[in-house]
Amino acid sequence: MVSGASRAVRRGLPAALVVAAAATASFSAVACTAASRGRVRPGEEMLSLLDRGVTEDAEGRVFATRLRGLRPSLLRERERRLLEGGPLLDSRSRSAFRSFGHCSLATEEVYSLDDRELEESLARLLYSTAAAARAQGFDVQVSRFDLFHGHLFLRAHGCGLGILLHAAEYPARCKDSFPVNLGFCQEGSTVQYSDHRMRYRNILVLFSTGLPSQGFVLDASSALVEALIPEYARAPLYTLYEEALGEPMADVYFLPRASCEPDASSAQASAASCPGHETGKLGWIPRGKLRARMLQGQSGNLQSKL
Repeated sequence: MVSGASRAVRRGLPAALVVAAAATASFSAVACTAASRGRVRPGEEMLSLLDRGVTEDAEGRVFATRLRGLRPSLLRERERRLLEGGPLLDSRSRSAFRSFGHCSLATEEVYSLDDRELEESLARLLYSTAAAARAQGFDVQVSRFDLFHGHLFLRAHGCGLGILLHAAEYPARCKDSFPVNLGFCQEGSTVQYSDHRMRYRNILVLFSTGLPSQGFVLDASSALVEALIPEYARAPLYTLYEEALGEPMADVYFLPRASCEPDASSAQASAASCPGHETGKLGWIPRGKLRARMLQGQSGNLQSKL
């Protein structure tokens, strides 16, 4: 795994998950930015720019591309309130995420959200994010070699939360362009490595407080984004970690139904056999310092618990 190969597994295994964002109509991005003055994560400074619609740095270089085709209505008001209140995971849904021979994409068992409507809306949002990126010329496909997971994080100062998606997770090993062994999950990869593709592998979905949901493709070679990436995770990997953006809350895994997923022998799934978003189930692995509260099954607004 590109993101997992360069860091140890740091995930807990509790039976319940609390996820939250404070979503009020009276909020303004300016107020959130003002509240965060003082000790601020460098990543929050970038997120505050995106909240205000700014995608160029001080030198005028583009560091992010907004996904115009991502519809905010994919996450309805009720579901935003559920995120604020803290829905739990369904402890009865504990299971192993899909594996492929010796390849286990998730190293731990996963859970489903207790609220099925919220689960389905988030699944549609994740798949729509990939589709919106493709529509704007980015080479990304939901598959076990490319995009199949993301990282939910809580922003500081009541500014909301976000999901950082990692595309191009298992590029094919190539002696000349990518001589990196990523293990069993890399075998048979249909993702051809290119520096351009990898630079744009970090995709961000923001649920900023009081603002519509927004999606962005980040340029990991831009100075603003590169400053958030550890030296060891820069070229050729270009992996931005969610810790740079906020408090890690959970990892989410997703794949199409088995009959709809491209594989090494078929670069594209049949459109006739996979109409719409045949998303399969989401799989959640809780993380973060709120683990004790999650184990006790407590819900409520996380912003007041940090």
